[in-house]
Amino acid sequence: MRPRIALVVVCLGLLCLAVLISLRRTSGLSRPQSSPGAPVAQPPPPASAALALTNHSRPETEASQATPSEPPAEDSPAARQEAYALNRINELLDLSTHDDRDSLNVILSELTNRDPRIRQAALEAATQFGSRDAIPSLEDAITQIDDVQEKAALAKAIEFLRAPTLAEAAAQKKEEAAATNGAH
Repeated sequence: MRPRIALVVVCLGLLCLAVLISLRRTSGLSRPQSSPGAPVAQPPPPASAALALTNHSRPETEASQATPSEPPAEDSPAARQEAYALNRINELLDLSTHDDRDSLNVILSELTNRDPRIRQAALEAATQFGSRDAIPSLEDAITQIDDVQEKAALAKAIEFLRAPTLAEAAAQKKEEAAATNGAH
């Protein structure tokens, strides 16, 4: 159970890092060049500040008159989609720790989501769930996805799920040992 939790925490951390990097790249913001006597680096602004700073459509005078208490445009379609995607990714990763058919069905339903981040989270969750019942849905997703890298990741997950578990391998070794001892 602990490796599953650790994997979920690591995946969430990597996902948050990827989102922050993506926000930084899409914001068009760059750090000012520092002078030799200036401090080396400053931390990037929080995600909400980055979203607020991406609105370059206002003229300079109007931007300077804006009050600091003005909330960022968090109800924009892009911000809503981002919030939905992050929420759904967290839900999928949480469902991967459950052990019931309904949770697996919800995870598998997102394998063909139009958002590639949600598809990736669904694949990770299905792999983490560890049920061979996911294989037919993964095979079906391969036929519906165009991206070669995603197809390869789906195939790798199928291969992982088809591999025998430790309990199955141990049982097989016992059977082989019993058959060998019975033959002598």
